[in-house]
Amino acid sequence: MKNTIKALFDLIRSEICDKDFSLGEFDFEKLFKISKNHDIAYIVSKALSKKGIVTDNFKKEEILTIYRHENRKFEIDKICTLFNEEKIDYVLLKGSEISKYYPNPIMRTSCDVDILIKEEDLKKAINLLKERLSYIQSGHTHYHDTSLYSKSGVHLELHFNILENMENIDRLLSKVWEHTYLVDKHYYRMENTYFIFHCIAHIVYHLSHSGFGIRPFVDLWVLKNKVDYDENLLREYLRECQIDRFYDNVCLLLSVWFENKEHTDLTMRMEEYILD
Repeated sequence: MKNTIKALFDLIRSEICDKDFSLGEFDFEKLFKISKNHDIAYIVSKALSKKGIVTDNFKKEEILTIYRHENRKFEIDKICTLFNEEKIDYVLLKGSEISKYYPNPIMRTSCDVDILIKEEDLKKAINLLKERLSYIQSGHTHYHDTSLYSKSGVHLELHFNILENMENIDRLLSKVWEHTYLVDKHYYRMENTYFIFHCIAHIVYHLSHSGFGIRPFVDLWVLKNKVDYDENLLREYLRECQIDRFYDNVCLLLSVWFENKEHTDLTMRMEEYILD
């Protein structure tokens, strides 16, 4: 299993960082299973192809990923157009915004679309999505979002805040609109440093409550290496929320996965927890 995990991150690193490497022995079935389970099969498949390894199961995942990407992109464009026309301020969250920093946006797969609007616009936005774009609302409105589905099956999580029900991080997440700037019409974007803070806070939430996959850590590495941000300010945010030590440990794990550093006991236990 150890050789397969090493091959997995060698392949991810080669595709994300465009670095060549020697691919050692590994269990192909385990590699495919992990890649599919963590929704990074497209990245791994592309890296394998460059090594002359092409298989039906990985190619199938590539095609499915491209379909999902185009389907989501089509829906995002429609929603953004609608919100701009109806003067609803919005922020694209998570993969919808992170994907632009990958070498190819398709690499950043996602199972849903996350968009933040202001709470006072929620009822209006839901009605417009239903009436103009034929979205169907599903389930109850939760503490930070409500779910809607397009006719093509795209899941929209319409957020009216980005709180995580964790007091230590919600104290800063509650100020999200203070850390945005206008890009165009009614499309707002988070300030880069705050955006990275939000990604870290979201990892904290999931690791504390339900576990998390590999992809958010790939996101964080991409953002830290592709985005112009203030590390000192980021650390101020993290200290304020008491998650700066957690961040340091995540950075250690990222250095193992993406910079080929040696594991410590701590990073090995983190890796096992994430993969399990």
